[in-house]
Amino acid sequence: MYQFTDFEYLNTLNEEQKVAVKTLHGPVLVLSGAGTGKTRVLTTRIAHLLMTQTTKPWNIMAVTFTNKAAREMKERVSSIIGSAAEQILMGTFHSLGAKMLRQHAELVGLKKNFTIIDVDDQLKLIKQILSNHNIDEKRLPAKLFLNIINSWKDKGLTPDKISDNLTNSTNNEKQIYQEYQIKLLQSNCVDFGDLLTQPLELLRTNTDVLDQWQSKISHILIDEYQDTNTAQYLWIRLLCSKTNNICCVGDDDQSIYGWRGAEVKNILSFSKDFENAKTIRLEQNYRSTKKILEAANCLINKNNARLGKNLWTQNNGDENIEISSVYDSSEEAINIGEKIEEKIRDNKKLSEIAVLVRTISQMREIEERFISIGLPYRVVGTKFFDRLEIKDAIAYVRILCNSSDNLAFERVINTPRRGIGSTTIKKLLDISRLEDIQLFHVGENISTYENINLPTKDKINKFIKQINEWKTLKFTQEPSELIDMVLEETGYYEMWRNENSEDANTRIENLKELLISISKFDTLEGFLQHVSLMTDNETNNITGEVTLMTLHASKGLEFEIIFLPGWEEGLFPSSRSLEDSGDVGLEEERRLAYVGITRAKYEVHISYASSRRIHGLWMSSFPSRFLKELPEELSSKVVVSDYNLYDENINYDYQNQTSNPGYGPAWKRFSNNTNYKQKLFISSNSPKIKEISNDEFKKGDRVFHIKFGMGRVANANGDKLEIHFDKAGNKKIKSNFVEKK
Repeated sequence: MYQFTDFEYLNTLNEEQKVAVKTLHGPVLVLSGAGTGKTRVLTTRIAHLLMTQTTKPWNIMAVTFTNKAAREMKERVSSIIGSAAEQILMGTFHSLGAKMLRQHAELVGLKKNFTIIDVDDQLKLIKQILSNHNIDEKRLPAKLFLNIINSWKDKGLTPDKISDNLTNSTNNEKQIYQEYQIKLLQSNCVDFGDLLTQPLELLRTNTDVLDQWQSKISHILIDEYQDTNTAQYLWIRLLCSKTNNICCVGDDDQSIYGWRGAEVKNILSFSKDFENAKTIRLEQNYRSTKKILEAANCLINKNNARLGKNLWTQNNGDENIEISSVYDSSEEAINIGEKIEEKIRDNKKLSEIAVLVRTISQMREIEERFISIGLPYRVVGTKFFDRLEIKDAIAYVRILCNSSDNLAFERVINTPRRGIGSTTIKKLLDISRLEDIQLFHVGENISTYENINLPTKDKINKFIKQINEWKTLKFTQEPSELIDMVLEETGYYEMWRNENSEDANTRIENLKELLISISKFDTLEGFLQHVSLMTDNETNNITGEVTLMTLHASKGLEFEIIFLPGWEEGLFPSSRSLEDSGDVGLEEERRLAYVGITRAKYEVHISYASSRRIHGLWMSSFPSRFLKELPEELSSKVVVSDYNLYDENINYDYQNQTSNPGYGPAWKRFSNNTNYKQKLFISSNSPKIKEISNDEFKKGDRVFHIKFGMGRVANANGDKLEIHFDKAGNKKIKSNFVEKK
């Protein structure tokens, strides 16, 4: 048990951090800039609540967005107060929502052993519903309805709360949502969104439950408050309304997840939402150099929707932000690779270097370049539990834990193939729907159905018998050993062994890795809960590799050296964000740029191309407006390319393009925009392709091509040229497509 001390743990905090830690009552917003030690403040504040005997550990709720953050928080609190940290109600919004839901499952028509389904299973359910309504999925795909349903759940809207102005009646969106929820309930399943909406409904509609939780929780602490959506916000408001002892830590300048439901207004309106709220700003940065912070401050100060703060540091550094102009994405990838090789020669660790891109499509060329020069790298984003073989194995786990799980049953009944085809499965689904019973129970009573032939009945009976035998072994056998047995006895291992390929071997290795994961849990149910609540951004770079990831995935991380490619209008800021959300979208894009810059400790390298291949077409582009917002005295410009297809002296009309609905990276409507025609691309001294007589070209001539750049003529035969390009290799091109230099 923790003991009262002289609070020596406060000695490591600066003055602003101490104020945040010591302010223990009432609503508190800790506005924590990048690299200002928010995790230390949050964990020390929890410890201080207990060390001052303000409350008991079981009366504290601490909420994070990832399991990794929750584990780190618990470890840090434990280092101060010891084992008492185990009694704190600590976890993600979804894990805490699941805990509340399991405790009161019967009040929403669920059993306590409900299954949490994933996206694939959500889509299967919706496809079944669309088929029942004879809705053409080519015209109205299941993913469309899923996105709509998820967005409603992010807002805390159950089917009965969907107003007519939120739905398209011709598409039956509300009805699909209602039937989807009914099917989930019948299967004793919930989806990820239900872990927010169902607990919210519990508190809204059951005063006894609300009183119970309000009495239980005296203090609430929320990490990354700027990333909360409406459902999370409403849930927290209800839980803390009795004591009003809520501390939210966040940074409005790092609110970058609006596209997945996050509402920056939650943090911006904190002082209005909570009476007598106190705002504490953490502005001393312990990560980046002074020049990096000053540049980031200048950039983010262009945003209007922000509470305002100014990061500062005692870390001096000589390096300006480097801004490189390149001809195209290929040259950009080559330039990044060369710079990283220079860092290696300077004894920099690869694990301290990251390339952060705006879109996943930017990664391909960079990856190919890294492979060609033998540069070790890793891509953040591949999800182990999304792999085919892992999903199949987990479906077996699910059916052993919850025989009412129709989606799991449908996935495994013919995996591996056991002669139960799609026609039979459709018959089983029809019986399940017409008789309002679960697929597993249809299987148990398969002998009573005349529309199923005898050989198929025997196969189904055998399968049901196997499942029941495995379910019995759940209580006597180690979870990992049981699943290993299931995969062996079903022939699942044998299926991949028979394929006898490298891919199949990898899949078997993945399954063995899954067993290791299962072995860490006492029950299969505990393992399933863990898998369902895992987030996709938990990474640990322990090897000597350059990290390649999106800007969105980089939030919360730090590296010594950062590369930021693709800073061009339309790509960054994204034209889609500007078209969909106007100035609101632009400000979120600027926050994303701010996040990217503030990941760096010592060096930031930004690059932009004058042409880039978009949707298979080569498009000219011009520098991102964000580059203009960086102070010239804090940046150093490097011209990598021999040719620039823009004029740096032109004052581009960025503001007009923000509100212009025709603006986009593909620029399909570009030709109709006279403003662009007047202000973009070719300056008076830029290269222009011209008509040249064939006899002007001879072997050895230097030439320029709009796509491939500089090259030398290897052979000339009339208007047909063989050219060795400096960076694109050998090409055969007609003479009227190149310019002699």
